[in-house]
Amino acid sequence: MEGYSTIGGEGGSVLDDPVINKLAKAKGRSPAQVVLAWHVKRGTIPLVKTSRVERLPENINVCDIKLSEKEMASIDALHRGLRIFNPINWSSKLPYFQ
Repeated sequence: MEGYSTIGGEGGSVLDDPVINKLAKAKGRSPAQVVLAWHVKRGTIPLVKTSRVERLPENINVCDIKLSEKEMASIDALHRGLRIFNPINWSSKLPYFQ
């Protein structure tokens, strides 16, 4: 499975969430790295973009971040039921998403 806008987007960023920030501080990583590590550990392929070239190495350097089952569950619990990219809103001519 691929994840688009895996760090967040319009109305969907988790980078300011207290749970994410607490984990990031404890691990000496950025909030974005913790979120990306969560995606990798759960088997999602995070498709990441950045407008700042200096963030590319940070976004790539997440595979060595260890998240316990308890930490994974705390991030899982942040689910908001939000779907930023919903194909049904793109066109009425996409029968696969109706």
